[in-house]
Amino acid sequence: MRRSILLTVIAAFCFQPLFSHAEPPSAHEHIFQHLTKMDAQAERLRIPNFPESADWFNSKPLSLSHDLHGKLVVLDFWTYCCINCQHVLPELAMLEKKFRNAPISFIGVHSAKFSNEELSNNIRNAILRHGITHPVINDKQMDLWHAIGVTSWPTIVVLGPSGNIIYSASGEDNGESLSLFLSEALDYYSGRLDYTPIPLTTEQTEHTSSLRYPSKVAVDTENKYLFISDSVNNRIVVTDLDGNYLHTIGCGLIGLADGACCNACFDHPQGITLHNGRLFIADTENHALRVVDLKTKEVDTIAGNGGRGRDCIGGFSGHQQSLNSPWDVAATDDTLYIAMAGTHQIWAHNFATNKVQVYSGNGAEMHLNSDTPLAASWAQPSGLAIGNNTLFVADSESSTIRTIDLATGASATLAGGEVGNPRNLFAFGDKDGIGGQARLQHPLGIAWAPQLGKLLVADTYNHRIRTIDPSTGAVETLAGSGAPGFSDGIGESAMFSEPSGLTMHPDGDKVYIADTNNHEIRLLKFSTKEVSTIAVKNVPEPKKATGNASIVNAEFASKIKGTAANAKAKEQGTLIFRIKLPENTKLNTAAPSRWQLRRSPEMPIVVSSDQCEGPLTASAEIRVPYTAVGNEGSVEIEAIIFYCQKEHACLMEEIVATIPFKKGIGGNTETVIEYKVPPLIK
Repeated sequence: MRRSILLTVIAAFCFQPLFSHAEPPSAHEHIFQHLTKMDAQAERLRIPNFPESADWFNSKPLSLSHDLHGKLVVLDFWTYCCINCQHVLPELAMLEKKFRNAPISFIGVHSAKFSNEELSNNIRNAILRHGITHPVINDKQMDLWHAIGVTSWPTIVVLGPSGNIIYSASGEDNGESLSLFLSEALDYYSGRLDYTPIPLTTEQTEHTSSLRYPSKVAVDTENKYLFISDSVNNRIVVTDLDGNYLHTIGCGLIGLADGACCNACFDHPQGITLHNGRLFIADTENHALRVVDLKTKEVDTIAGNGGRGRDCIGGFSGHQQSLNSPWDVAATDDTLYIAMAGTHQIWAHNFATNKVQVYSGNGAEMHLNSDTPLAASWAQPSGLAIGNNTLFVADSESSTIRTIDLATGASATLAGGEVGNPRNLFAFGDKDGIGGQARLQHPLGIAWAPQLGKLLVADTYNHRIRTIDPSTGAVETLAGSGAPGFSDGIGESAMFSEPSGLTMHPDGDKVYIADTNNHEIRLLKFSTKEVSTIAVKNVPEPKKATGNASIVNAEFASKIKGTAANAKAKEQGTLIFRIKLPENTKLNTAAPSRWQLRRSPEMPIVVSSDQCEGPLTASAEIRVPYTAVGNEGSVEIEAIIFYCQKEHACLMEEIVATIPFKKGIGGNTETVIEYKVPPLIK
């Protein structure tokens, strides 16, 4: 009964437009009216506490009635297979940055679609793979999902400071409206909010491999090179066939930059394929298609501009043509095919015209075949292979392997799924069989084995390698126990952890496997079913971003500028930043007021690492000893202060103090900056 009440009230309030685009001045009033209505239903809309037995990531177990009371809470209901859920993550990251010091807690509620996604260690790997830093709870039994009445992934639910629902929206592209809503909600609930931060303990990777979540692999049979899409390290690693390091493509930093291989930047690349001396790359989180000339070692962008596109038709090239999460690529003599996971389509790049456009799929997420290419529907296609004039497609969300006849464009299902019900994306399992009798679970990688006349499948969420005979549809397990793990062995005694990519060894009797969650490259020999591990050796660490991240929100921080300090080389001095609190106030000892010096390679001073940051004590004075390097420039000190006055709400102040360094400045070895925090409004 509680669920039906919640759904009724959410339908009445949360899913109404929160503001009119035609009348932007009314947004404030509209949201305040909405919040007033929601608060009138607060008791009815208060959600139950988090399940006590649930596993948590990035934080200790949290309580709505204790840790999160007095905060706005943004709940992101997601499942890590879902491309739309993955699209929401950057939106949330931007909001977390914008509201980083506000009394807003972002919490991921992982409610799994696939059985493999229920396992906490697999969720932990997904958190590390996607760089998620906010708390995440494993809603394994979907208790929260059902209690609130969520019906689809992704869904965002916002709770007020009393734990009652005040906002809900499904799908992606809600970041702008959610940002506006949170800003207005902070104003509406001012005086009732608790600024005490939630302590975070972000998950740390434990792997020792030089690779980090390798996703796809490709082989240059002529030159005997192995290319590895080292996805989370944002690069392509090139080795010989035995894993000996040769060079890398991409510097390791996230970005969209062309040029020499050592300077180019990628963002979580996935699929790769070779064609006529060029390596094509699905640069997934850059939403771009990249190409590497292997002779000149130059990287160029074929299509995409770094932003996620909404175009489902295409027809342009270069930065004019936006893309949406390209996941894999495969080439014929005249065409490069692209698994466009974000739009649930197959696209094609014409080598002659250089244009990129849709080839198959209408953009609806379904398992629907058709003789007419644009009438077919796909469900997050994630793997491609070509053989016998057929484009094979690992259609991950329908858990099927499907085909496209390259002569006619007609699509069909080779194995898995429920052909008669195109909307059923839950026909998954772990079973060999013929065609639709077989069951797969979110396959991501495939490769054509011409010597066998069969298709190889990385049945990712079943942790197996399978074969499919295209002439009969027969699916057989080749290797993998069916449980996540890491061990070499024969056939089903070997263990993988979410293998995602395959490519044939030049001898035709072996296949390389990107064993993603194990951070390893494995080798499977067909004739013996023996699985071994390739020792990828001597790979250098990827380049890391220099400097430190800001701890304040520049949009809201108070900014002050101090007097100039001496930039003379080897001149020693001390920066002193004094913060004056309003009368009758003191620092909130329950909240970690803190400061830091922003570090960068261009900084005109040298400061000991133990003098670059710290907590703010009762005196609220910061002292930074330094030695000038002789260059002019400026230094920034950031501070976050949580302070309280009896009988009044605690508040927060963010400050950025800039101190210029100039040559020819004489005298003082101490540079003092003072800032008076504005008094509390009574």
